[in-house]
Amino acid sequence: QPDLALQQEHGMQSLAETASALLTKMQLLAQQMDSAQNVNIFSQAIQTQCNKVENPAAIPSARIIEQLTKENQCFFDFAMKCANLTAAHFHRSPSLEEEVRLFAQLATQSHQQQTQLEKNDTLSFEKYLAQHFRTC
Repeated sequence: QPDLALQQEHGMQSLAETASALLTKMQLLAQQMDSAQNVNIFSQAIQTQCNKVENPAAIPSARIIEQLTKENQCFFDFAMKCANLTAAHFHRSPSLEEEVRLFAQLATQSHQQQTQLEKNDTLSFEKYLAQHFRTC
């Protein structure tokens, strides 16, 4: 809602004003984090959120509402359309079967390795805990 207001310590303030004030404070921290890591991803993330505050029509929920209104569609129909498009995309993807096989194989290997580790383990849980807490 464009006119949404929040109760602040100095009275009512629009959501946009509140968000802008918070993002401005966060920008300083983001710049320090960017500088410390020699990147600019933190400042970019803050700028992305600032852009949403300045242009609320760009946020995903606003785009969904716009589409629902434009197509005179209920949310259920919209969600089903999205689900069907997503399903069709993944059904067309030839690599999906290969990935499923790969992950199944990795899971099997992991279970086999875990079983082997457990078979080779001769230390009782109590002794393990005692060793662990001695080294901490």
